Amino acid sequence: MMLMSGKEYVDSLKGRKVEVYAFGEKIEKPCEHPLLKPSLNSIAATYDIAFDPKYTQLATATSHLTGKKINRFTHIH
Repeated sequence: MMLMSGKEYVDSLKGRKVEVYAFGEKIEKPCEHPLLKPSLNSIAATYDIAFDPKYTQLATATSHLTGKKINRFTHIH
């Protein structure tokens, strides 16, 4: 998977057909729901920080499958 921004990550989730429930109620638009928004923003921040030159070494890794730079948050050993 190539590096993507936080916005690209959130947009990629919007296209998925998922059923999300909280407290017994179905959430129609999970990416916009106030209960889930803080968590989504935190994950999106991990994608954005990978592009910050100050944190690139910490926030990215090299895929052992492709040899390409990937987000460390999605890196599996």
